[in-house]
Amino acid sequence: MGLELKKGRQGKLVMTWYGRYTENEKRISVGLCDVKGTPPASLSIRDTGDASFEKSRDKAKTLLADYQKEAGAKGMATHLTERLIEAKTGRKWVEIQLAELPEYTRTIKGKRSKDWKAWQITVINGFVNWAKARGLRSVLEVTPEVAESYIETLTTPDKNTGKLKTLSTVRHIKNIVGMVLGRVLPNGVDNPFKNIRIETPEGGEMEHRKPLNAKEMDKLLKQAEDDPFIFPLIITALSTGLRRGDVCRLKWSEVNLQNGTLTVKTSKTATEVILPIMDRLRDVLEGALAERKSDNSKYVFPEAERMLRDNPHGITYRVKKVFAKTFALPQEATQITSGEPERTPLAEILPEVLDAVRAAKMIVSKRDKLIDLLALYADGKSYREIEIERNISRGSISGLLHEAEKLANVSFLPDTSARQDSIKQAIKDVTRKSRTTGMRDASKYDFHALRTTFVTLALSGDNPMPVEKLIALTGHRTVKTAMKYYFKPKGSDFRNELEAAMPKSLSGRRGTKKALPEAHADPVAQMAAQMQSFTPEQRAQLAEMLKEGANNEK
Repeated sequence: MGLELKKGRQGKLVMTWYGRYTENEKRISVGLCDVKGTPPASLSIRDTGDASFEKSRDKAKTLLADYQKEAGAKGMATHLTERLIEAKTGRKWVEIQLAELPEYTRTIKGKRSKDWKAWQITVINGFVNWAKARGLRSVLEVTPEVAESYIETLTTPDKNTGKLKTLSTVRHIKNIVGMVLGRVLPNGVDNPFKNIRIETPEGGEMEHRKPLNAKEMDKLLKQAEDDPFIFPLIITALSTGLRRGDVCRLKWSEVNLQNGTLTVKTSKTATEVILPIMDRLRDVLEGALAERKSDNSKYVFPEAERMLRDNPHGITYRVKKVFAKTFALPQEATQITSGEPERTPLAEILPEVLDAVRAAKMIVSKRDKLIDLLALYADGKSYREIEIERNISRGSISGLLHEAEKLANVSFLPDTSARQDSIKQAIKDVTRKSRTTGMRDASKYDFHALRTTFVTLALSGDNPMPVEKLIALTGHRTVKTAMKYYFKPKGSDFRNELEAAMPKSLSGRRGTKKALPEAHADPVAQMAAQMQSFTPEQRAQLAEMLKEGANNEK
């Protein structure tokens, strides 16, 4: 590193200091100082000029000394890189160390959920720890070769479980790390993850949610009626195709019952969609409007909005529970609904429980509240009804009533522990699918399956919608996205259309069945004609009746 005298722009003399940059020993200027006075005739930095020139030289030496001190503290390569980038872009850039990436990731704003944000930070922490273990410290040390090596570790089996990550998970991790690095790398520096291709491992194809056909949807809705909290959310999702967050955060300002439309700005893509309000959804909205406690109530489903903030997995669990009860095998369904131990109804032991509460040490306001709750519960009121009447959460109601059980040493509340185990197993059996590739089982039925059902039914019904119009309702940016991820019809959905399109040699169609002769006077022919519409069960029943008649004649 040293000084040199050279001509700058418009022939003006400047004194520069330079350094070596990168492995090819490229020499670059990293600083300059204006020259004053008369330089030596030789323009050599070794020769002497007049007094003003020598002052310029002293100033340049001072700046060079400061630069060398700063470079020594940072590391020459990094320091030269910062100066080179500043010289090229005109903007000062300070390199971020890998250890700073997790905290930097927390500052990135976005509309994704808290869970997604937490996972982003987990992903970045994993990458940083991997890079540190290999002696890497700064973001500029992450080369395409380093990125390739990291992706290879993601596509190998986990050391503890032996399982592979799915293709979707690997791509998400790659995109997250690449996104964060892209934000901290200087302009002009290629993102090392940009051109990496990820091959699909065997069995690593994406598992999509399973849509319901019309009959399955009717069964689900019938079962959902038993859960007054989740039922309106399922109706809304199936009627609109909105995602979980958009359903739970639906605002009254987005509802126009007079015009019969919802106008919603979707949270994921920020796309405004205008959706028609169908009759079943109108019933739900009018019911919610009737229960609206005040004009200041912002959300259509305030309980769901609170749960989405405090416990979003609780909503998913409640939806999966409905799916499990709907589609569990008969023996599993019996286990879910039974297994509840005998208990003594509170109405039969209320005086005993009240005496125990009055004798216990507690503040007066709490005792009065507990006595009131016990009276309501003994009178047959449900948690939901008590919540509405007394404006107290169901969690608080449950806690106080369980406390009363302990004080009186009795059991009047349902013991749901055994039933919960059965429900959890049924949820696993019905809503999840095991796979060879993937750290977790794939999800078949959950809240998002309602969106998949909406799209599939809209595109495969008796009068299917044009997909170009449908994406205007779902908020998808492209037809490709809707068709790839949400349109999942079953083969049986298109049996008639396919058989009509294919030749008889494949479809087996034999044309219109030959009509039996008119049976005005022939009762046998008349009966044969009627039997054309009989089900197998009806045919068996008729055969049994004929057999019984023949025996009677004998």
